Amino acid sequence: MSSSSVYEALGQNTIRLLRLHNEASLNAISGKLITVKIENAPAYHALSYCWGAEEHNIPIEINGGIINVGPNLYAAVKRLNDLTIEERRMNDMEVKWLWIDRICINQDDPLERNRQVQLMGSIFSMAKRTLIWLGTDFDGCSDAWDLVDQVFNVFNDEYPNTRFLADLPFRMYSEERHVTYGLPALESTLWKQLHRLLQRPWFTRVWVIQEVVLSPQDPLIIHGHRVYPWYRLGWVASWLRRSGYLRLSRVPNQMLNVDMISNIRRSGTLWSLDALLVSTSVKTHATDQRDKVMTYPKEKLEALADHPTWQGVRTSGIGN
Repeated sequence: MSSSSVYEALGQNTIRLLRLHNEASLNAISGKLITVKIENAPAYHALSYCWGAEEHNIPIEINGGIINVGPNLYAAVKRLNDLTIEERRMNDMEVKWLWIDRICINQDDPLERNRQVQLMGSIFSMAKRTLIWLGTDFDGCSDAWDLVDQVFNVFNDEYPNTRFLADLPFRMYSEERHVTYGLPALESTLWKQLHRLLQRPWFTRVWVIQEVVLSPQDPLIIHGHRVYPWYRLGWVASWLRRSGYLRLSRVPNQMLNVDMISNIRRSGTLWSLDALLVSTSVKTHATDQRDKVMTYPKEKLEALADHPTWQGVRTSGIGN
């Protein structure tokens, strides 16, 4: 059965949602799709991940047919399928339905792809939350996340009641303060591992801005076996920037992207497409035309559907 036969035609303002079968005893991953009006959809999570240029050659059984995905998405789906009961409970991830572009959109139907792109803003803003997939573990990634935790604790101790970015003053980096904070020496391998973490392709793509900003609840980062709240990483980035750390070569400048996205999410103000591209052009990769497309509900950000880069983009295959 071809992937096209898995899908029924979608009506206006209609989406598909995926439910995994969660059969841990089986090696193969399988699930089912339902079709719903977006305003009547059951609670679901929307997945944000890096497409990549890899081949889509790993089968997932959906509705009795086969959909082929790439290794990165397959790893993400497998991780979501294998979440333990405790992980789901502790991270408020007990929602059973998922929206994943590569699976929930018929990739063989260009017209459907275009119509679903028009709904991207609504899809992410009406999900319970965005799940961010950074990929599988690498050696030392636990050290990187432990360092993120250390920095967050320093920030939280220094500014325990902070709710707004304006509460954080800009300061020059101080080696004396760094020692007082008890953070690892900048020559430590921990900072090198943080560099590796922030070099994940997800952090350098423009399209992820909307997927984080529009999440009604705090997004969750899933990196291998680690599940981590977005807000903590966001405050770490903001504190590092305002404490002068991002001027140091040993601190990853990709934290600028995290800081910028977190600022937009906290502010809830209107941003034009041009303003977003200016604020990210030096800090993000936009080599693929699809990276230029960002669609936001009017109540959060300006509608961007009339921008000249809109037509004909994100139609050569969504997701991987």
